[in-house]
Amino acid sequence: MPNYPISNVTRRVVYTGSAGVGPYAFSFEIISNTDVAVYKNSTLLTLTTNYTVTINANGTGSITLVVAATNADNITIVGARAVERTTDFSTGGDLFANTINEELDSEVILIQQVAESNDRAIKAPVTDPTTIDMTLPVKTTRAGYVLSFNSTTGNPEVTVSVATVAAASTYATAAAASASAASSSASSASSSASSATSSASSATSSAAAAAASAASVNLTTLTSKTSATGASILPAGTTAQRDVSPLAGYIRYNSTLAAFEGYGTGWSSIVGTTDTQTLTNKTLTTPTLTNPTVTSYVESVVAIGNSGTTQTLSLTNGTVQTVTLTGNCTFTMPTATAGKSFILILVQDGTGSRTATFTSVKFPGGTAPTITTTATTGRDTISFFTDGTNWYGAAVQNFS
Repeated sequence: MPNYPISNVTRRVVYTGSAGVGPYAFSFEIISNTDVAVYKNSTLLTLTTNYTVTINANGTGSITLVVAATNADNITIVGARAVERTTDFSTGGDLFANTINEELDSEVILIQQVAESNDRAIKAPVTDPTTIDMTLPVKTTRAGYVLSFNSTTGNPEVTVSVATVAAASTYATAAAASASAASSSASSASSSASSATSSASSATSSAAAAAASAASVNLTTLTSKTSATGASILPAGTTAQRDVSPLAGYIRYNSTLAAFEGYGTGWSSIVGTTDTQTLTNKTLTTPTLTNPTVTSYVESVVAIGNSGTTQTLSLTNGTVQTVTLTGNCTFTMPTATAGKSFILILVQDGTGSRTATFTSVKFPGGTAPTITTTATTGRDTISFFTDGTNWYGAAVQNFS
C-alpha cells in the first residue's frame, strides 16, 4: 500500500494550448488511478478508454491521452477520489500503521477536494456581517431573471428579467442612434451659416429625443411580467406619445385607439381573429363573415382559357370566370357547398355553333338553355347558386 505524506497543494491543474498525448503531470498525491478525473475541454474522459494514469513513488503522477490533444484543447486534471470507506477496524483485531496511514491520507485528500471545489464557488467574504444569507432564490422564482444583490442586505435576489435587459439594450441602441443624429445635425449647423438656425433646431430635437430614449432606459419601467405564469406588461400611451424614433418590431397599447399596435415601416393596429375591425385594402383568404357590410368591392374576372370538350369548374379560380368554347363541351360542376355562387361567361370561338352541357344543374322549367351559336361574338352568362345539395343555374344570353 502507498506510504507517503499528502502535500498542501490544490488538487486541480489545467493545461492550455498543449498538443499531444502527454504525459500531463499533476503535483497532488493520489492513492489509486481512479482518484483523478480528466476533462478534454468540457467533456469528461473515461479511464483506460481515453487516458491512462501513472503514479510516481511519492504519490504524484501524470496522465497520458489515447488520442492526442490539439493546441486549441484544454486538458483539466482534478482530484476525484470517491467519498467512501473501504476498510473497517474490528474490536480486538490487528491495527496496522499502513492501514491507518491510508485511511488518514484518504481523509486529507477528500478534505482537499472539498476545499478545491469551494474555491470555485461564489461566496461572501469572511468580513461580511454574520447575517448574510447567500442562498439563491428557488428555481421557479429565478428562472429567466438576472441575478442581483439587495442594496441593503447584500443577499442574492432576482428583480429584473432577461427580457427586460434585452429591451434595455434596444432602447440604448435607439438612444445612441439619436445621439449620433444630434451630433451630425450640430456639425451641419456649424459648417453652414445659412442653415445654422434650422440645423441647430434639428440638433436640439435630436438631442431631446436621445435624452428621452436614454432616460427611458430604466430597468424598473421596462417591459416585465406580472408573475412567472402571468402576463407581460406592455408600454401604453396615446397616439401622441408614440416613440419619436421607432424601430421595426416595437409593440405597445394605444389608449387613443383602444388597440394594440406594432411598428414595421409605420404604426398599424394588431388585428385580432374575433375583433370587430374596419378593414381597408385587406386581402381575406377563405374568411367566414357574419353579417358584414362590404362597400366598393371589385370581383376579379378570371379567364380559364379554351374549353375543349370537357372542363371541370373550380371556385378557387374566382367567382367570375370566362371561357372560350372551342368544342362541344361538358362542364363538371364544383362540389356543392351551401351558399356558394359564381358567374360563368361563355364565348364562342371563330367557328361558332359550339354547345355547352352542365352536369348536376337544375335550370328554370327543367330545361337547360341553348347556347348562343354566333361565331366570335356569341356571348352568354350563366349564374350558378347551390343550396349544398343541388346547383341551380339561370342564363342571360346573346350579348353580341
